[in-house]
Order: sequence, then structure tokens, then C-alpha cells
Amino acid sequence: MTSADIEDIGAADVAEVIASMPWNSGSQTRAATFQGEGADGRNNVNLRNLGHGATLPLVNGKRHVPSWYNGRGNASTNINALVPTIAIERIEIVKDGASALYGSDAVAGVVNFITKSDFEGFDVSAQWTTDDKTGEGDTGQMSVLWGIQGDRGGVIFSASMTDRSEINIADDYERFGARRFRRPVSRVE
Repeated sequence: MTSADIEDIGAADVAEVIASMPWNSGSQTRAATFQGEGADGRNNVNLRNLGHGATLPLVNGKRHVPSWYNGRGNASTNINALVPTIAIERIEIVKDGASALYGSDAVAGVVNFITKSDFEGFDVSAQWTTDDKTGEGDTGQMSVLWGIQGDRGGVIFSASMTDRSEINIADDYERFGARRFRRPVSRVE
């Protein structure tokens, strides 16, 4: 998946890119859900639904220490904390088990985020979205990429900030079987 593919998706963060992949299944890709573990802002990759720790995320071929552990022995790496979306050149995915090469944390596969290494100039990206149906859930995202290259090397700086508000059940109550949200009315006769 190249940076042009990522731009075509219109994703605000890496989690939305991962969620659009058909072989990703069972991962936490939303910052807030109705589940207890999903509301902590963590996003991970889970190829073929083999568990949070069965897919190995890499950045430029290098491992990162898992940033989340639970009491059942599961561990995963928060992919939104790895690299801003604006700095990604491409994403390489090994969908087959790669435990022979990378170890037991790559049983389901490997996702390698390759960053832009020869970028020169300045790039700014801003995006704002909202839920069309409810008018809630505003998401604002701002990304900056700056790079300078010389004869002996170069420097690249990238940063990204995302601010996302919530959508409550009451905002989208029709989806859950009711026609409108009403408060109970008490009658006095």
C-alpha cells in the first residue's frame, strides 16, 4: 500500500488505514468503543484474527516494544503512536505467518511501515470530518512534514495531531431500533 493509496482512502490516522484492509480482523481500531478495553485510545493490527500479539508491526524493518499489556498475557503495539500518516511512504504486509524469520510475535504476519527517507521541502495536511447522519463525532486532524537533504545526509521531521469527539447512542438512536429518543412521560389523572 503506497502513500497515494493512503491518501485515496482519506484516513485521518493509521488505524483507519489498517481498518480498510480486508485481511485485518479483530483488531482494536477505534479510539472509543462500548467495550471496556477499547476505550483507552489504543489501536493495533490483528491479521486473520489470531490475537493482538500475533501480528508484528515494524517501522523501517525495526521492532517496537509492545505498549499495552493485559492480565491475560496479551501484548500489542499502539500503531497510532509509531509514525504520523503523512510520513508513511508505503506499508508492506506479509499476510502469511512469519514466525520462522521474526519469532512467535509474527505468527499471523508482519506489517512494516516504511517512512519517507528522501523527502525535501515542507508539507502540511489538514482534515476535518463529521458524521453525516448525526452531525456529531467531529474529527480534526493536522499533520506537518518537513525535510532537508544534503550531500552527507538529511533530516526529516513529522508531527501529527488528531482531536476526535464522541458519538453517543442517543445521537444515533434509530440505528439501535428506536425511531426517536424520548424521555418517559408521567401522567397524572
